Formats: sequence, C-alpha cells, structure tokens
Amino acid sequence: MRYFYLASDDQLSSIYTNGVNADTHGNIRIIALQEDFLMDKYIFDVYAYEILGLDIYCLFHILPLGFQGEILDSDIDHIFAGAFKILKQETIERKYIAPYQSLTSYEGMGLVEGVFPVENKDKFTPEYQQKILEYLNALGK
Repeated sequence: MRYFYLASDDQLSSIYTNGVNADTHGNIRIIALQEDFLMDKYIFDVYAYEILGLDIYCLFHILPLGFQGEILDSDIDHIFAGAFKILKQETIERKYIAPYQSLTSYEGMGLVEGVFPVENKDKFTPEYQQKILEYLNALGK
C-alpha cells in the first residue's frame, strides 16, 4: 500500500516545516492506494476537486513508518471512499513525508514540486468513475 496526504497549495510551506497536523478531531485524512494502481493522479484530482473544492493542490507521499495511530475507513460518502482513510494521530513528522513525484512534468506552468493542477474534469462523470472503481476493485482494493 502507498499512502498520500493532499491539501491546498497554500499549506505547502507549513507542511514542509511542521509536517502534517490533525484536525480538531485528531484525524489526518489520507489516501491509500495499491502499489500497482496506475490511476493515482485521477484519484488525487477527484479528491482535490470533489471533496476539498480545490483546482490546485499539494500532494505528499507518506511513509508508513510515520504512522503511530490506527487507520480507519473515512466517513466521506463517495464512490472512491474505499481509498480515502482517516489516520487517528496528532501529527506526521516532516521526516516521514516527501513531495509526490509525478510522471507528468509541469515545468513552465509556475508550479513547484509537489503542487498539481486538477486536470480532466470532463472525466469526473459517474460512468468514468465507475470504470476506475472497477479497476481499483480488480487490484484487490
């Protein structure tokens, strides 16, 4: 399993400095995907746009060594809810996070490493999302 943390791009420097901090309920919302899942960016874009209401976001890979708390299913009602998790923990230290490395280059777009635009919103249809969910399920998610 691979784990990720997604936030608004204005939180980038704070995360680089302080790590990831829990919300007022002691939860850190993370995304968990199988090692062999190839549609990461689509899931991240859907989460950013449909759940957080963002058009640009920062994304971090989280090392499981940084987990001390329990990982629970999310309370988010969404077709991809199985990939959205809650980590019951106050903080993930900076040393356990790294900017997500995309295969796509955004050089020249004014974006920094670990910051991404939401793309392909035209594919955020229920039919396309169902195909992606079937792919996730075929991998044993």
